[in-house]
Amino acid sequence: MNKIVKLLLSVFFFTLYKILDVFQYLFRSARSIKNQEKFLSNNFAPVHNEFFRQGLLIAEGRIPSDLNGELVRNGPNPRKVALGGYHWFDGDGMLHGVRIKDGSVSYVNRYVKTSRFEPLFFHAGVGELWGIFAILKVILTIFAEKFGLHKDFKDQTGSANTALVFHAKKFFALVESHKPTLVKILEDGELETIGVYSYNGNLKHNFTAHPKIDANTGEMMTFGYKFIGGAFLTYSVISKEGEVVRTFPIPLKRPVMMHDMAITTNYSIFFDFPVVFDQRGFLKNRSTVTFDKEYGSRIGILPRHAPDASTIRWFTVDTCYMFHSVNAWEEGDVVVISGCRSHTFQISNLGGGWIDSKLSPEDNVYKAVLYEWRINTKTGEVEEHQILADYFVEFPTIDYNLTGVKNQFCYLPYSTVSGLDTGFEGVIKYDLFSRRVVGMIKYPRNGLSGEAVFVPRENAKTEDDGYLLTFVYYEQSDSSQFVVMDAKTMSNKFLTAVDLPQRVPFGFHGLWVSEQDLASQQ
Repeated sequence: MNKIVKLLLSVFFFTLYKILDVFQYLFRSARSIKNQEKFLSNNFAPVHNEFFRQGLLIAEGRIPSDLNGELVRNGPNPRKVALGGYHWFDGDGMLHGVRIKDGSVSYVNRYVKTSRFEPLFFHAGVGELWGIFAILKVILTIFAEKFGLHKDFKDQTGSANTALVFHAKKFFALVESHKPTLVKILEDGELETIGVYSYNGNLKHNFTAHPKIDANTGEMMTFGYKFIGGAFLTYSVISKEGEVVRTFPIPLKRPVMMHDMAITTNYSIFFDFPVVFDQRGFLKNRSTVTFDKEYGSRIGILPRHAPDASTIRWFTVDTCYMFHSVNAWEEGDVVVISGCRSHTFQISNLGGGWIDSKLSPEDNVYKAVLYEWRINTKTGEVEEHQILADYFVEFPTIDYNLTGVKNQFCYLPYSTVSGLDTGFEGVIKYDLFSRRVVGMIKYPRNGLSGEAVFVPRENAKTEDDGYLLTFVYYEQSDSSQFVVMDAKTMSNKFLTAVDLPQRVPFGFHGLWVSEQDLASQQ
């Protein structure tokens, strides 16, 4: 296809898409508009400036001498919003980075430059997947990808807005609907998008936002799901050298939104929970991604190095949904899994938008609590129960060097309201051995935040000997700080607080990249 034909096709498809967008807008409900407004206002609203500021002043405390590297946080920051609907999950990926070296602090924020930056780009987001016009939008999107109209970033129509991973000397921005995007962190902390990464063409599926790295072997376990066509779930193992060494499909009854996985020393674990793709939503003027109680919930346990899916075992559990696991490990024949579990999740109602009239008010609200499953792989017996009351929690973190092995502490942003669509009031330190809260930090001045990334101290003596890093937002001043907290003492007094040149919107996941990893990038 020559360039002129491709350009004409791009203009034609783009114009059709915009016409459909207008018609979809005319049929929107008041509740869907409420949902959109929620995630385009207050600290969910996007920022419009990209900064690179060095030598920031420290407002409180000092930078720990052993803290050198860069904290990068990913999250949605929409440049444009479709008339047909916007969901928090749809925004363009923006990275916020704080570079620390020898006590000096810099701040940078940069968009992940995906194909969404092409002038004639279009792609149906979560907020648009409802009603009859969405069918036509999806068809146009498929044709655009088929004809390679988004040519500059082949195979990348995703936003790269969710999470980050550093593996085999490479740093990636992730979103579960597409392949990873390679990003380079420069010596001064600047962030540069390189482009889509497909492991020399060997990665054939979408890539979860939450792959799991075994610190002992260096392997990274990952998976991809899709709603339409072919295998709904595909599993891969990537070696410590960064090569895809194993990949195969895992049969599912229906396509589901599987956000996270877990690993143990010997197993990879999958959560077949009932947020499903329901085509009837196209015809019934509601979201096509919905929670279906009748589908039920099950957890799949697969030997990590199995040659295919024939040895996976599925265990039925109480119906629920979970975005994020905390960790998993083995105790003899028992696999122990913890995570932030909700009895329901309606993707279109996050933020109080669309209400499914067939469900009770309780079943329309996502409120995650800390939960544990204990699965006996020998007898098939499953024990499950909530292990923390009183608070809603999400975005859990641990010392990721302990991923897949027994660990004592996790750090949980908490809320007394909901959290995921309100911001979190502080962070809880939870002891998984004694099953109790052993520390709690409440942010000053009614501050709100999200995930708190754990960073171990140099030569740490205990598992909790380290720091918690996050961005705290203060509504009264409409400003944000980068803060460092003591993970061992959980003191309410920040070790460090740095005023930032602009607020940092609520986002998703962050990653600490050490000085050693920064220097090793390829």
